[in-house]
Amino acid sequence: MMIPEGMDYDTASAFNMTYGTTLYALRTRANLQKGETLLVMGASGGTGSAAIELGKSMGATVIAACGSEEKLQFCKKLGADHLLNYSGKSA
Repeated sequence: MMIPEGMDYDTASAFNMTYGTTLYALRTRANLQKGETLLVMGASGGTGSAAIELGKSMGATVIAACGSEEKLQFCKKLGADHLLNYSGKSA
């Protein structure tokens, strides 16, 4: 694997594991197709963030679910189409 310029080894190893695992799950296990809807629970974590970005790049509508408004705003910046706060609390 070629490490992009400016990316350190720790980040590169985590990136490959997180995004590789998520891509395998979405493409191979879930067979996510363009136009489908993807619900991402715990969407602000590493794998959840990767799922938002990869799901969007695969043409899915992405619903990000988190336990706080702050986390949901992070997911919105990643490209989530819809936001769901499962804590029961609103801002």
